[in-house]
Amino acid sequence: MKKSTIVLGAAGLLLCAAVAFPTRPANVACVDLQKVLGGLNEQKSIEQRLKTLGETLNAETEKLKRDLQDQNAEVENYKAGTPAWNDAVKKVEAAASNVAAQEQYVRLKGEFERAAAVRMVFGHVQEAVAAVAKQMNVDMVFISDAGFGLEQGTLQSLSSQLTVRRMIYNAPEFDITEAVIAQANADQAKRGAMPAPVVTPSTLPGAGAAPAGAK
Repeated sequence: MKKSTIVLGAAGLLLCAAVAFPTRPANVACVDLQKVLGGLNEQKSIEQRLKTLGETLNAETEKLKRDLQDQNAEVENYKAGTPAWNDAVKKVEAAASNVAAQEQYVRLKGEFERAAAVRMVFGHVQEAVAAVAKQMNVDMVFISDAGFGLEQGTLQSLSSQLTVRRMIYNAPEFDITEAVIAQANADQAKRGAMPAPVVTPSTLPGAGAAPAGAK
C-alpha cells in the first residue's frame, strides 16, 4: 500500500508538471548588451555626471595639496626645534593627513558611484527587455555576442574569451536590441533625471576619516 501510494504521488507530480509546462515551442530573442548600454541616454547622462563629479573632487584634492605645499614652505621660516617650528610641523602633518584622506575618499566615492550606476542601469535594461519581450510574445531573451571576434592575445587569454562566449550565431530577425534601446530611452524620459544617491565618507566601505571640508 505504501509503495503504491508513493507511485501514485509521483505520477501526480509528473501530471502537474506536464500540465504546467508549456507544450508549444519557446519564442526566443537576443540582445547585444554592449550596444544597448552604448545607446542609452541614461548611460550617457551618468557618464557626464560622473565626469563632473570627478573634476569637482580632483579640484578639492589639488586645493588640499597646495595647502600642504604652503605649510611645508612655512616650516622653513622657523628654526628647527623651536615651539613655532614644532607647531608648523604639526600643521604639515595635518595637511598631509587631509590629502591622504581626500585621495582615499575620491577613489572610494568614484567606485561607489559607478557600482551604484551599473546596478541601476542594468535594472532598467532588464525592465525594458521584459517589456519588449512581453509586447513581442517572447519567452526567453539571451545576450548575444555573436558579432564580436576574438581579441589578439595569448593562448590562455583566447581560451578565457571562448569560455565566456554565450552565443555563436543568431539570425538578425531574432535580435531585439534596437527595440530594447528605444524602450529603455522612453522609460527614462518618463522617469526624468535620477540623481545618484548622495554618499559621505562614513558610508563608503573601507573609508577612513573624511578630509576637512569633504561633502
